[in-house]
Amino acid sequence: MIYSVGENIYAFNSGIEFAQISRTKDLLANGEAAKIVTKEYNRFLSRDTATLGLTSDQYVNMYDYFQKATNVERKELSVRFLETVPLRDYHVTGVDANYSTIDYMGRTLAKMNIMPGTVGLAGDIDYFDRVGNKELTQFYDWRGFLSMEQTYHPDGSVALQTFFDIDGKPVIEIVHMFINGVVSPSMYKLLDFYGQDYVFDTQNQLFTFFLNELNSASQGVFVADRPSVVESVLGVVNPIKTIAYLHESHLEKNSITGEKGIKLAYEGIVAPKGKRFDLIATGTATQAAEIKQGYAVNATTGLQTASYPIDDTNKQTALTKLVYVGRLAPDKNVTALIEVFQNIHERKADTELYLKGYYASPEYREQIEQQIKQANLAEVVHVLDYSIDNSEIYQDASLFITTSENEGFGINALESMSHGVPVACYAVDYINENLVTNGKNGITITNRTPHNLAKLIIETFGDVKQVQALKANTLKTSQAFDDKHLVSQWQAAIKA
Repeated sequence: MIYSVGENIYAFNSGIEFAQISRTKDLLANGEAAKIVTKEYNRFLSRDTATLGLTSDQYVNMYDYFQKATNVERKELSVRFLETVPLRDYHVTGVDANYSTIDYMGRTLAKMNIMPGTVGLAGDIDYFDRVGNKELTQFYDWRGFLSMEQTYHPDGSVALQTFFDIDGKPVIEIVHMFINGVVSPSMYKLLDFYGQDYVFDTQNQLFTFFLNELNSASQGVFVADRPSVVESVLGVVNPIKTIAYLHESHLEKNSITGEKGIKLAYEGIVAPKGKRFDLIATGTATQAAEIKQGYAVNATTGLQTASYPIDDTNKQTALTKLVYVGRLAPDKNVTALIEVFQNIHERKADTELYLKGYYASPEYREQIEQQIKQANLAEVVHVLDYSIDNSEIYQDASLFITTSENEGFGINALESMSHGVPVACYAVDYINENLVTNGKNGITITNRTPHNLAKLIIETFGDVKQVQALKANTLKTSQAFDDKHLVSQWQAAIKA
C-alpha cells in the first residue's frame, strides 16, 4: 500500500492535493494499492472528495477512522426531524433559507444553521444560556450524523470538543486550555479504542498513532506530502519505506543578504537532526541531485507525481487568449503576470487574459483587482471561479503564462500542455528545462522581467509555423509524463 499523507482535502485545493489525487488514481489504475491519508477534521470531506472524483476506498481521514465513518452512505437530515429536538416540547421556527430557531415559551434556545449548499438540512446548531451566551455547538457531518460538539470558556473560546461515532458514542475529546494567555489544545484523548483510553499532548502524536494503526493493518510506503506531517510519518514503526515529497523548491532567498538557504519548513527533511527519511523525492532529477549533493540524506530521486489525459482539439495559433490556472497568491507572482499581459495588450489590443483559481487572501484579491483597475484592464482581464474541470478554458487558449519565481515542477503547466497549449514562463528552478524548454514546447527568458517575456511572446506568435511546432511538442511532452511513466517511476523507487 502506498499512503500519500497530507493535511486535508479541501473545497479549494492546491497543487499538492491535486498531485496526491492524480498519483493515487494513476497507481490504482495500474494495479498498485494506494490511498490518500489526511490528518485534519473535516465534516465536509465526503462532499469535497466526491467533487474531485474520489471514492471512499481511495482515501482515509483520521477522524473518520476513529468515528467509524470511513464508508458511510449519505442520508439527508432535515432540521425538522432531529432526534435531539423533541418537537412535542419545542417549536422550530424557519427564519430564512439559512437558519431556523428552536423556541420554548417565548425564548430562543438555539439557532439551527442550514448545511451550506442544501435546503433545510442540518448543518450546525448553537445553543444559548438564559442570558444569550453561546454554551454549546453541535456540528453535523455532510453525510447526516452528529459528528462533533464543542463547549466554551466564559470568554467564548473553545473549551472542549467531543467527536462521536456514527452511533453517537464519544470517541475523541480535545481539551482546550489557556497556555501563556492563549487558548490552545492541551490534550487529545482517544476513548475506548479496543477497550483502552489513550492520551496525547498533540494532534501529531494522535496522528502518529493512527498511521501505525494503518501500517499494522496493511504495511505500506508512507509519503509525506506536506512538512506538517513529517513528524508523524517518521514515527511509523516498521513501514516498507518512508518518502518525503517536496512539491516546491527547498530553498528561499534571504530578504537581507539575498543568499539562498533552506526553507524553515523543510529543515526537518533535508537537514534532519534525528531520524531520516529513506528517500527524498522531488518533481525533477535536478532538484533531487542538488539535495543529495548538499545535504546528509539517505537517498534522493526525481519522481513524477501527476499526469493528464491528452486532448489535442485545440488548434489556436493566434495570440488572442492568454490563461493562467492555479492559486492566485504572492508566491505565484500574479502581479508580474498582469504586467506581462499589460505589455502584450498595449501592442495587441485584441488579446484577453483569463485567470482561474482562488485568491490566497482577501487582501491579495484587493491588491490584484486594484492593479487591474489602475492599468485600465478591467474589460480584458477575467477572473474565473475555481473548479476542478479546466477543459473549457483550454479549448481556445493561445498560451499559458506563469511568472512564478520558482516551481517544484509545474503541474498546472503540464495540464495546459496536455491540451496542446504552450507555456510561457520565467527560466527559474525547477520548471525550466525540466518541463518547459524555450523554443521547443514553450517560451522562457533568463532576464526575468514582464517586458522581456511579453516581447518574446509577441515575437514567437509572429511565426505561425513556430507556434504549431510548440503546440505539437507540448503534446509530446505531456505524453512523456503519462500515467504509465508515473507508475513505473514509483515502482522503481520503492524497490530501490
